[in-house]
Amino acid sequence: VAMPQSCAYALLAGTGVKCAVMAAAAASIPCAILGSSRYLQVGCLSLGALLTRGALVNLGIPLGSEVYVMGAATLAFYAGVTRVACGVAKLGNIMTSLPVSILQGFVWAATWMVFFSQVPAMVGAAASGPLAGHFATAAGWLAAHPMIWHPGNFALAAATIVIMLNGGKIHKMFPSALVCCVLGCVLAATGVDVGACVGAIQVDLGSLFPPAALQIGPEIAKALVIPGIALGVITYLEGAAVCRFWAEQDGEEWSSDKELVAQGVANICSAAVGGMTVAGVISRSSFGILSGAKTKLSHFVTGCCLIAFTVLGGGALLEVLPKAVLGALVSCGVLPLLGPTPKMKPLFDNIKSQPYEVKRDCILACATAVFTFTARPTLDIGLYRGIGLALVFKLFEYTRNLDKKKNEDFEKAQGNNA
Repeated sequence: VAMPQSCAYALLAGTGVKCAVMAAAAASIPCAILGSSRYLQVGCLSLGALLTRGALVNLGIPLGSEVYVMGAATLAFYAGVTRVACGVAKLGNIMTSLPVSILQGFVWAATWMVFFSQVPAMVGAAASGPLAGHFATAAGWLAAHPMIWHPGNFALAAATIVIMLNGGKIHKMFPSALVCCVLGCVLAATGVDVGACVGAIQVDLGSLFPPAALQIGPEIAKALVIPGIALGVITYLEGAAVCRFWAEQDGEEWSSDKELVAQGVANICSAAVGGMTVAGVISRSSFGILSGAKTKLSHFVTGCCLIAFTVLGGGALLEVLPKAVLGALVSCGVLPLLGPTPKMKPLFDNIKSQPYEVKRDCILACATAVFTFTARPTLDIGLYRGIGLALVFKLFEYTRNLDKKKNEDFEKAQGNNA
């Protein structure tokens, strides 16, 4: 699961597959050793890919260029230093105290953006014209022009989705992702036209020094400091959500500060080998749990396998891995998250009759989602706007409570005078 997911997120980030493969290989072992959660699996993730793409494209760096890949590694380094610093400073609980409604709205919108971004890979075509500049509008344009779709590409993506959605019905440990990758590789290797493939990668260990993050120009390095810090904070929240969920389910003790340090070291290791930002991944963590993983050893073994795949020439197998499979795998991973979140559902359930707190949370979630959809130039701006709106609500509530207290004091004084 880790390898095809990493490849898919690399294509989403625009870095090229090698960047994500190196990140996945370098990140797992440090987190297995330093982390506190038995269940959390760390690797490349969709939100990190989107934020990486936004930060680098905003600087006008061409997608997939050498400088672009260096920039991705630099962002991973900044994200890692940020997490280590926050963990050492014991700021873990503060970072995870962001209102749930804001997080739900942001993640929901980002999830839809991830889904829209995979439409071109699944249909084997690209949008054109003024609508091509945004993932959502580009996906809509492609949906309206089915005649330009690549038949073999679309058929393989559809087959991948069917296998992914039904493989678990055969057995909970059915390797759906592996089956899809093998099917795609076999079809491509035998000459069936299933669209574009990822392409082989070669890893020369001697080329890893000096690290890519240290080779980038000083101006770009300075421009990426703030996006890197934001990336380190925002992407950490997904992994924290996994730890918190399983802590509530089986009483597992975990430390947010230890996870910050572990993931910080993992990002620094990723940057050292030219990889992109990593964090806790919900889908991989869930798959590991369903597969029977009970200790951090499973994460350690995953890391060893990824390193072996990378060093022993496994990248050659990517020569015949169709992009249609990767797009469909990512899309299936986010399908369960596309529906309205719990904080949004009151919008469709007579919101006028709901208590004030429910209305407030619903407004915050929906507004943050809208802010994120319309955010320019990067998605994280939507999150900041949501936080700003939350502060407005806090100010309103504080003022209202202050006025209420004044009225109560006045009435009490009037009663005493009488």
